[in-house]
Amino acid sequence: MVVAGGPAGARDESYTELFGGTAFLSRLPDGPVYGSVRVIMYGHGYISDDCPDAKAGRFVAEYDGALEVDADGIMRAQLYPHEPGPVATPGGCIATTIDVQQIDGIRIEPYLPGLDMTGFGWLEWQTLTAVDNTMLQDGKFGTLYTSMAFEPVQRPPEVAQ
Repeated sequence: MVVAGGPAGARDESYTELFGGTAFLSRLPDGPVYGSVRVIMYGHGYISDDCPDAKAGRFVAEYDGALEVDADGIMRAQLYPHEPGPVATPGGCIATTIDVQQIDGIRIEPYLPGLDMTGFGWLEWQTLTAVDNTMLQDGKFGTLYTSMAFEPVQRPPEVAQ
C-alpha cells in the first residue's frame, strides 16, 4: 500500500505527470476515485557518494503522487520525489551524485483505498534513455503516458480459532 506525502497544496511544483488509461477486473467506478501511486525506477551508473555499495553502481529512484481515476477510466497523477531522498543504492544509502548510465526497469504501483484495489502500471512508449542526475533528483520527467490495471486487494483467508 502506497501513501503519497502531504497535501498537494503544501508541495512544490511537480515536474512529472502520469497520464493514461486504466483497466479494471470489474466495472469502471461510477465517479472519480482517488488514491496514490508510487513509481520506482531501477538503474545503474557511477555513484560518487560515499555509500558502502556505491561501487556496484546500482540505484533505485522513487516518486509518489496522488492518483485520480475519472469515471471514463482516464487517470492522472502529479509525481514528487520520495522523501528523504528520491535516489538510493539498494542498501538504502541516499545517492545524490550519479552519472546515470541506464534505467533498467520501472515499476508503477497504484492503490485506490476507496475501492480497496491495487494494481500495476507500465509506460506506453517512453524508454527514459536520456535521464541524468538532475532529472532523477528533481523528478523532472515531463508527461509519462501510462496504463494501469486494477484488481481487488488479495487478503489471506481468516484462520478459525
